[in-house]
Amino acid sequence: MKTNFFSRPKVSFLTNALVVILLAILGFTACEIEEPIPTYTLTTTSSPAEGGKITLSPQTPNYPEGSQVTLTPEPNENWVNQ
Repeated sequence: MKTNFFSRPKVSFLTNALVVILLAILGFTACEIEEPIPTYTLTTTSSPAEGGKITLSPQTPNYPEGSQVTLTPEPNENWVNQ
């Protein structure tokens, strides 16, 4: 019996289609780009200014989307927050 080492095994159309689909899925998932999380700046103003201030916790220049920030009013002497 003669063996041909250069012969190609027969592959069905369905097998070829599955290979193409899997390669397409892997190719698309490998190309996904992760979007950066948006950040926001929070600015507070007390009116009138001599009435006191508002403190932020945590204090940071930018807050990532979804951050929780606590705002605390701090009235100056002889002033009341309403």
